[in-house]
Amino acid sequence: MEIIGFSDVITNSSSEVFTIYTEEGLEQIKKIVDAVLKVGGSELTFDDLFTIELCFDEDYAWDEYIEEHPDAVRENVSDEELLQFCKDYDDGYYEGGTLIDGFNIIAKDEKNRDIANILSGIDCIFDHEERYC
Repeated sequence: MEIIGFSDVITNSSSEVFTIYTEEGLEQIKKIVDAVLKVGGSELTFDDLFTIELCFDEDYAWDEYIEEHPDAVRENVSDEELLQFCKDYDDGYYEGGTLIDGFNIIAKDEKNRDIANILSGIDCIFDHEERYC
């Protein structure tokens, strides 16, 4: 079945819509870029040209982290641990939204920086909107 849109059944006067960023989604972006490079005759891949990483608001993530780990000290929690917490947090349902708020694509060579910036906006090709009927 082909998906042509997303809709929710709203049973009361409020609803929330979240965009969830996942590593699987990042892998799909890599595959799309790899396919375009191949069609263009290049033997390079996304990983040859760019890096991609999930992004999160560090202060907001830390506030949520400290609620679950009250004895934690920020200096002792690595960025990788905090990112993993964000992934786990977003994997379940929590009121207030998600912690991971996007991704960055970084060019390995400065000459590809403009392309990396364009690719970083790929999540803007779809708009999300709520309508009340």
